[in-house]
Amino acid sequence: MKEVIVMATRKESLELKSKRSRILYEITGLVVVLVIASGLLTFFFVNTAFDRLVDESIDRVIEEQAATIDSGLRYVGEREAEAILGDLSQLSMDEMIEMTKEAAETGEPSAFALDAAERMKELVADEVLGLDMILDISLANPPVISQDLIIVSTDDELMMKKPPDALLAAIEEAQAEGKTYVFMEEGMPEVGREGEYLVSLYDMSELNPLFVGQWGAHFVSMRKAVVSIEDFYDSEKARATWIIALIIGVSVLLVILITYFILSYLIRTRITEPIDKLSAAAGAVMDGNLDIEVKIHEGSDLEELERAFKAMVDSIRNVIARSMEH
Repeated sequence: MKEVIVMATRKESLELKSKRSRILYEITGLVVVLVIASGLLTFFFVNTAFDRLVDESIDRVIEEQAATIDSGLRYVGEREAEAILGDLSQLSMDEMIEMTKEAAETGEPSAFALDAAERMKELVADEVLGLDMILDISLANPPVISQDLIIVSTDDELMMKKPPDALLAAIEEAQAEGKTYVFMEEGMPEVGREGEYLVSLYDMSELNPLFVGQWGAHFVSMRKAVVSIEDFYDSEKARATWIIALIIGVSVLLVILITYFILSYLIRTRITEPIDKLSAAAGAVMDGNLDIEVKIHEGSDLEELERAFKAMVDSIRNVIARSMEH
């Protein structure tokens, strides 16, 4: 019977060691999962930071480009306005109003508008300030014109047509907030411009009171600048991703090794060895040996268990001693 109990005790000891090993693997796995999770969070924050940098860089380039274009347009606009107004100087205000009204009613551009369009086409052809297209828009001003119209355009098909709603909204925003440009990520397909475009808006009445109610819309493609910025940050993001991946990979390997060996050492010295000693002592007691010495490791995780086991052995000794006295 005693042999059966001893064998059962040894079996339980082996099962306990197996469970302790599983705990070691589970803790190591948990730490590895936490490291990988922190790495994924790092990836997320790095990508978010790069995306924010891209947006900020694009905004900064657009602001700088818009300021350059606005300054250049004031100079070019004053020069062109003088040339155009020179041709109109012979007309009275009533004649100019009548000319504008007739063009709006017939849908045919005036000679003044055609001449201005040719001058603007030369600016686009010479790539002045990177201009891609120019529109001069006359806002509705009854009874002269009853609707908003594109009165001058470098695209002949747009002459005397209604401006796109997006452009009118941009002009309205410029009037309300004093803005000089609008950036359109999708461009303005209604006028044949797709992709990233900077539209510089110019109040023509600043050049001359005769142009009151007229706005110039100057289109500049920002596609190359945006692509250049995105390509730069994409390459930097790729490099940063590889570096982070390498760091995480090395960190995971080090964590596995360090965690495994440290936990293995701690479990062995603070749990496994004391339990093995208690198991051996229990086996000795079951063999009838009560002369064993149970050492108390003060401050250890099993201190209370060791004290309880020692108290049990002392109690058995006292019981046996009293029974022998009788």
